[in-house]
Amino acid sequence: MFDFDEHERLLLSKFKARGYWTAVVRAEGLDKDKGVFNVNTKNMIKAARFPGIYAVLPMPFSDHYNVLFGAEDLSLSDDDVKQRIRDDIERLSFRGSKVKFKEFVEFHNHSPFGPYVEVDDIRNGFYQNLNKLQGRHSTYYIGTALSGPSTPDCWDHVADLVNDYFPANNPASRRSDEL
Repeated sequence: MFDFDEHERLLLSKFKARGYWTAVVRAEGLDKDKGVFNVNTKNMIKAARFPGIYAVLPMPFSDHYNVLFGAEDLSLSDDDVKQRIRDDIERLSFRGSKVKFKEFVEFHNHSPFGPYVEVDDIRNGFYQNLNKLQGRHSTYYIGTALSGPSTPDCWDHVADLVNDYFPANNPASRRSDEL
């Protein structure tokens, strides 16, 4: 367990996370070749409102769909999310027919997900201050909150840290595109 000092605690406590759930569901009446995406039709620049479904994507199995569900906070229970997914899917209609939800085949809670800080915190130097913590107390910070949500980005960030703080010629310092 980390023993953060007050400076570290204040800075790192600015991180927030979203709720993120995935499911495989069976449903009748959805298009078998096209996904359904939650968009804000009144303002295409702004994302759709959440909690709600991000997308319902067809799978290569009859009547099976991959559902991605998100929430701005972590307060929803898994049962609440399941009910919202069921209700949202049954509100859909295609070619004049209502969609019928059949069952959950799989359901997974990935929360907390997508760590972020508020825009004002970024403007006020959050990431510069976080970078100043690198190496302090022999501690180095890595992960998707700092590098982006993909594994190669995370490994590139690790390689950059190794190159910056331990510049010895070693294989761990290579970037993912060099491997």
